[in-house]
Amino acid sequence: MKRKLKIMNHQIDQLKEEISAKDTALSKERLDHQEVEKHKEQLKAELARMRQEVDHMRQRCGELETENGKQHKIIMSADAERLRQKKELDQVINERDILGTQLIRRNDELALLYEKIKIQQSTFEQGRNTIQTE
Repeated sequence: MKRKLKIMNHQIDQLKEEISAKDTALSKERLDHQEVEKHKEQLKAELARMRQEVDHMRQRCGELETENGKQHKIIMSADAERLRQKKELDQVINERDILGTQLIRRNDELALLYEKIKIQQSTFEQGRNTIQTE
């Protein structure tokens, strides 16, 4: 009987040690689980922040595309205006060239007329001198 009691006490001690070891392991597992949960919550928060950032980036991208479209329209309008002004400039330059040519012709005609006037005055003076001397 004593022997049975000793064996039982020994078994009880072994079971107590097992329970203690399992308690320690359970406590460690709970701590590990808490750390994992904490890390999981941090990851969830980071994911939410990143999703919000992605949404913000998409919104900004849309705004930039809209702005790009407006600027493209402005550039197209400016190009059309530039072409219109270039055509107008070409017309003005052409008219200037025509007027310059006409001016040169008129100056030549005027020089010719002045020459004729000089000749006629000279003839007139000669005629007058001839008449006065007679």
